[in-house]
Amino acid sequence: MKSTLRDSLLTKRLAMTSDEVTQASLSIIYQLVKHPLFIKATHIGLFHPIKNEPNLTSLINFSYKKFYLPIVNNNTLIYSRFTKDTPLIKSSLNILEPASSLDESMHLELVIIPAIAIDENLYRLGFGKGYFDRFLASYPQLKVLAVIYPFQKIKIFEHEDHDMPVSDVIISD
Repeated sequence: MKSTLRDSLLTKRLAMTSDEVTQASLSIIYQLVKHPLFIKATHIGLFHPIKNEPNLTSLINFSYKKFYLPIVNNNTLIYSRFTKDTPLIKSSLNILEPASSLDESMHLELVIIPAIAIDENLYRLGFGKGYFDRFLASYPQLKVLAVIYPFQKIKIFEHEDHDMPVSDVIISD
């Protein structure tokens, strides 16, 4: 069930044009900067987009916030500081990550994460590797915002014991 849902929604996301992704990303950014969790947080985890995920990297221009990107290190997710000057390298998962391997996860107050789907109970369906779920289980105090397109909001899908719900979801217009 999860793999079928994952495949169909990912196919739909990959079919989006670059203009659609850009417009939806701007819509999400507009909503995000007004969200109470974003306003309150100073140290925020972002993600570098892959496979037509929303692109929120322009948020690093908010000089009064500190941003971090995830790094997969030995099957574990950590976050390292991200600025416009941060050198990025392509990981084995084909995702741009900071060249640094310094774990600064303990500074985070909010993490913004992508999803393939979010259900009505705020459970997230990702690529199925469990990186974010394991990370969030280690930092239960963290607030988590998922960002998605309208077609990615679904009624419900089967949850597993290790699945972690998010705090809230922002859906593009």
